[in-house]
Amino acid sequence: MKEDFNETKKEKEEVSEGNKKILKNLADRIERAFEEGEDSVRLSVREDVTINIETKDVISLELPEYTLYKSFRSARFEELEKTDGEVDLYFIR
Repeated sequence: MKEDFNETKKEKEEVSEGNKKILKNLADRIERAFEEGEDSVRLSVREDVTINIETKDVISLELPEYTLYKSFRSARFEELEKTDGEVDLYFIR
């Protein structure tokens, strides 16, 4: 799994180490759930974070300062459902 996140900055700010760690943890949870054969993964996110499916293998995480994109080698995404503070991300199997 690629450790880096591609970023598009809305303003000229560096990605904080705290945000990098949170995003890496989300990516690790997604990879682990997919590798374990789960059909979906439930992610808890901060109120100011939005997760979107960009393509079948790329998700974006929108934060107030910037948007990060994460691609996955094996996981493929079908859809996501947003609920209060959580996102259910469904895999293509």
